[in-house]
Parts: sequence; C-alpha cells; structure tokens
Amino acid sequence: MKKLNIRNISMMGVLIALDIVATRFLGFSALTIRISFGSVFIILAGLWFGPVEGALVGGIADTLGCLIAGTGFYPPLMISPIVLGILIGLGRPWFLKKPGIARLGILIGGSYMITTLFIASWALSMLYGSPYLALVASRIPQYLVNATVCTVLSYVIYKSAVTRVATGSFQAS
Repeated sequence: MKKLNIRNISMMGVLIALDIVATRFLGFSALTIRISFGSVFIILAGLWFGPVEGALVGGIADTLGCLIAGTGFYPPLMISPIVLGILIGLGRPWFLKKPGIARLGILIGGSYMITTLFIASWALSMLYGSPYLALVASRIPQYLVNATVCTVLSYVIYKSAVTRVATGSFQAS
C-alpha cells in the first residue's frame, strides 16, 4: 500500500467516478452479460497504488454505481471488482519488472478469469438460480471482449503522461 495522501485519495475519487460513468452509462448490459470498460479504472488503481487501493476503488465504485444507476445492490456481486483490484495490485511488481502489453494482458486476463468468469458467475448463479457452469460458458465471449479492450485501454493510459500525474512522479519545470 502506497502512502495515502491527498493526491492519492483524490485520484482514487476520480477513478471511482470514471468507473461509474464508464460501467453504468457507457456500457451494454443484459441480465448476466455486461460489456464495458469501467474496469480499466480499477486496473489503473491497482497498478498505480496497490492492492488495497485497487480493492477500495472497485468496491466503492460498484456500490455507488448500483445506487446511482438504480439497478439494486447485491453484495456477492461486489466481490468481483474488489478482488480485481486486489489481484492487479498484487501483480503490480511482476508487471513493473518489464512493463509491456503482453505482461499486462496476462495479468488482466488471469485476473478477469478469476473475477468475471468464476466469482461474478457464481454470484449471478445465486441471484438468478441459473446453473453455474452454463453461466460460465455463456460469459466467455464477454470475458474475451472485456479483457482485450481493458488491456489495450489500460496499457495506453498507463504509458501516457496520466500515470506520471496520477502517481506524482513528474518533474515540475
């Protein structure tokens, strides 16, 4: 966990707001399938600040997003974005050894497999009474699309000047 200071807390707030807008208002959702790029902001929180901050951004964004969008709140579904933030944050040191899109794709792909395919499918199975394995199978296309889009977007943003501003690693002239 990085030192919590005003900059980091502010950036986490911005990431939460961006996640809510991208997930709830710019994505596509139908019962058990959701195509969106909101997870990019949870991924960035994990990469920039670590697992605790990634989990906080994921959990708070999911909770507020449900309340704002009026979709209802189902706590087991909140486990998935929290675990995503944790896994990305834990994988951060491995990614930073040799940052590249392939490493980020492996990190996001593995994390998404655990969260989107397994944890979220389990929660949806409990919510709707659907067979777990049928849900996992039906969500594979969503997993592939979201993991690919989020890998590319996360990498582009991570390699941009936004990372230096967000983490405070820029030099003022």
